[in-house]
Parts: sequence; C-alpha cells; structure tokens
Amino acid sequence: MTVHDMNKVHLKFSKPYRIQVYLKKLGKLISQCDKIVCISQFVANDVKHYFPESANKISVIYNGADKLVSDENHQPAFKPGKKFLFTIGLLSVQKGFHLLPALLKDNNFELVISGRETPHKQRILEEAEKHNCLDRVHITGPISDEDKAWYYKNCDAFLFPSVAEGFGLPVIEAMHFGKPVFLSKFTSLPEVGGDIAYYFDNFEREHMQEVFNKGMSDFTQNNRYKQAVAQAEKFSWEIAANQYLNLYQEVLDQ
Repeated sequence: MTVHDMNKVHLKFSKPYRIQVYLKKLGKLISQCDKIVCISQFVANDVKHYFPESANKISVIYNGADKLVSDENHQPAFKPGKKFLFTIGLLSVQKGFHLLPALLKDNNFELVISGRETPHKQRILEEAEKHNCLDRVHITGPISDEDKAWYYKNCDAFLFPSVAEGFGLPVIEAMHFGKPVFLSKFTSLPEVGGDIAYYFDNFEREHMQEVFNKGMSDFTQNNRYKQAVAQAEKFSWEIAANQYLNLYQEVLDQ
C-alpha cells in the first residue's frame, strides 16, 4: 500500500469526526498490508504517529518527476507582459496562494497562478487589491502541459507556500528548469527543495518579502541554476521503480 499524504490531519478546518472516520478507514487498510510505502519522510512520520504498530512495515520511496519540455514556438493562452512569478495547484486555502500578492511590493513582477479554481479565488483577488497589485495578478484556471512548461521556463521564480503537501511535484518541475523556488518550511517541502530552496518560516508579510528579496539576490549572484537542476534530478521514476521492485522482492522472499 502506498500512502501519498495524510493532509486531513493537518488542516485546521477539517472537522474532528471526519478525521476520526478517515483514520479508522486508513488504519484498517494499513493493518491488512505487509508493507507500507510513504512518498516522503514527513508522510512516514504521520503514519507512525497515528499508527505506531505499523512502524516496522514502512518504507519511504520518493515520487519521480518527468522533465517537461518547452516548445520554443509555443505561446500560452495567457502570456504575461513582463517579468513574472509562477505557481500552480488547486486554489484552496492550504496552498497559500493568497499570501503571494504581498511579494509584489516594490517590484514590477507579475504573478501567474494556475490550477483548478475554487471560491478561495476571491480571497486571492482581495489580497491583490489590498496590496495595490490587482492588475499584476493573473489567475488562469487549469492549463495545458505545454502552457505549464512555458511558464516554468520563462518565470523568474516559482512560489509554493503550501501547508499541506505529501510530496510537492511542482517544486521539482520548476527546479528542472533551473528556477529559484520559494517554499513554506512545512510538511514535506524541505525534503523536496533541499538546501537549494528558500523557505518561509512563517507567513508574516515582512518576513516573506525579506526571504524573497534575499533569495532572488542570492540565486542570481551565486548562479545557482545548476544546483537547482541537480536537486531536481535526485527524483526520478527510474529510481522509484527500482526501489519498488526491490520492496516487492523483499515481500516475496519473506
């Protein structure tokens, strides 16, 4: 059995009785398995915390990530008019996209947010208006892989202040293009971003602006492009497949 995340237990708006139903169902499944794979150490720690009896069954096998290819002739459905920052994911409160308009202070960046829209979109727009950058925040809705690759290739940085991630695939996709990535320090993201990412320790506006400004300067001045690519290449489907095959063989040999 593979456990991708236990995000429900980390979301403050999850109702307690729903969490208990979820844990009971998950615990029953876990009890029936000989081996449990978790896609990050963070998820493994969650499983051990709620189901300590499963500790000796758990292995961590990170997801891989396909390296997207950007077609030089492709033009996205929405093309920013100037330098821009990018993020992608479900427009839900735990992704933290409403925190990002504050990073447009004292610069000329535009912000492109892609992904399936929810009512939380309005909160993002309200924050953009509050920070006087509504004209520079663009919410595209879902996008094609071609558009996504174009945004990764052409953005100046990738932003991902999520507080509930089992892995964080978009972070790797951005680093494949050698981009600076700015992440929350929470859940699994530090495992994916490693030492090359820049982390928000909290979501106070001044702190986030400081991390962003210092990170952008550091990345440029020290030419960290190759380090970002090298970090991304630590995660491949070939590595994951071999680790799964070894685990299957271990089960068969028992």
